[in-house]
Amino acid sequence: MRSGVSELYEGRQQAPLERTGTMFSVEAGVVFPGEANFQFELGVRGRSLLEQASLLRRSFVVRSVGVTGGARGRLSVLPIELGLVPIMTGGLEISTTRDRLMLGGYEERLGIGPHLALGVEKRFSMMTLSFLLDARAEVVPASFELGFALEVRVP
Repeated sequence: MRSGVSELYEGRQQAPLERTGTMFSVEAGVVFPGEANFQFELGVRGRSLLEQASLLRRSFVVRSVGVTGGARGRLSVLPIELGLVPIMTGGLEISTTRDRLMLGGYEERLGIGPHLALGVEKRFSMMTLSFLLDARAEVVPASFELGFALEVRVP
C-alpha cells in the first residue's frame, strides 16, 4: 500500500505546464517475485485534488482512478546506513480521469503515462517500509506530478 502527496502541473491546449494544485493519492497492489533484486508490481491507484492553485483555471483534474504496472529494483545489494536499501520503481499507468470544466460540469477522459520513483526501503520482521520521491506524467493533456510517497508492504 502506497500513499502520497504531490504537486500537479498541467498544460492544456498547447499551453505551458502550470500548477493545478496539491493531489493526494492512495495505491494498493501486489508485488510478484522476480530475480534476487528485481520484482514486478501491479496495482490500483486513486487520486484526488486536495487544494486548487487558482480559481481562474479553465479546466483541471479533480480525481482519477487507474491501473499501474511496472517493475521494482534494488539499486544496491548491501544496505547503506541504518539498514536502508536504495530502490527504484517504474512502469506505466492507465487511468480514467474526471476534469472539472471552466463553465461548470465535468468531463471524463482516459489517460496514459509513465511513473518513476526513487527512494529507500527498510525491512522489518513483519513489513517493509519505503520512502519514495515519486514522479508521474500523462500524455493528453500533458501533465506532470512530483511528490513524496510512503509505502508499507507486508509478506
